[in-house]
Amino acid sequence: MVLVGLPGAGKTSVGQVLAGLSGRPFVDIDCALREAAPQSDDLITAGDWASFRALEADVAKRALATDTPSVIAFGGGTLLSAAVRDAALKAALVVYLDEEPRLLSQRLAASPRRMFDGQDIERALIELHRQRCPIYAQAQVRIHGQGRPIEALAAAVLEKWGDFAE
Repeated sequence: MVLVGLPGAGKTSVGQVLAGLSGRPFVDIDCALREAAPQSDDLITAGDWASFRALEADVAKRALATDTPSVIAFGGGTLLSAAVRDAALKAALVVYLDEEPRLLSQRLAASPRRMFDGQDIERALIELHRQRCPIYAQAQVRIHGQGRPIEALAAAVLEKWGDFAE
């Protein structure tokens, strides 16, 4: 299973819950990327998004290629790579955790993550949503967050996962 969505949508938190419930390993692509390429944060700081996305795509493709069924949380932009998107859709159930940018901006404003330093977080998320929604919408499953707690989102994903497996 692969979880996708905007920053703050709950991919990591929901993924950890799903991994615990399913007994499958959990892979957070953001963390795996930092381990595989410690310079990745420097690439973001320098604005070298092409190099960052290439490293991210390599890490994601390796995670998808494993023989062990896993729960994988993609970074917010991981699915932007057509090659990664195609591999994910062939190898796994891709679940789009869709949440309103307004709610995400509230979550991220209270978070120690600093990905939107100096920007209007809500405006940045609205623009990301506009750009990425057509890509995320290619997922086999879409879960509307509606501000629900992580456990409720995980339960909704589990229900769809069961439907998909049948």
